[in-house]
Amino acid sequence: MISILFVCQANTCRSVALQGFLQNLITTKSLQGKYYVDSCGLTPSTAGCVDRLTQAAAAQRGIFLKHTPRPFKIEDFLIFDYIVPVSKDLLKYLETLSSEIESRKKLYLATSFSRKYAGQDIKDPYMHGGVEAMLDIIQEVTASLLCYLENKG
Repeated sequence: MISILFVCQANTCRSVALQGFLQNLITTKSLQGKYYVDSCGLTPSTAGCVDRLTQAAAAQRGIFLKHTPRPFKIEDFLIFDYIVPVSKDLLKYLETLSSEIESRKKLYLATSFSRKYAGQDIKDPYMHGGVEAMLDIIQEVTASLLCYLENKG
């Protein structure tokens, strides 16, 4: 089973949406036994729930987000095959936490799988562009990621 962990700052918007959209694609394509998907934050929300605007916008697209925010743990480097932060800053920070070269090989910027958004950050929707713009990027990024994973082997 291939395991994927999405990482953002608070684990209430971006990483949760990435998890939900990818999980929906996996289910739609009947690949449930092949992938495990989770998300976390470096400083997870103390509210303990998914952002309501993100949840509502995703639901309008047929994606229902259910997740309890959790912190990134060093053990995640051992558990997950792909650790996928939403921004270059988070990627650099996670690189500093990974003590082994093998752990660093698991780190991928979320948009690195996308042709349309390659190398871009998935920005906080409340600071840049809103929830719909974020979900447009996430929808394309998760489709590109699954295509990459399915065609890799």
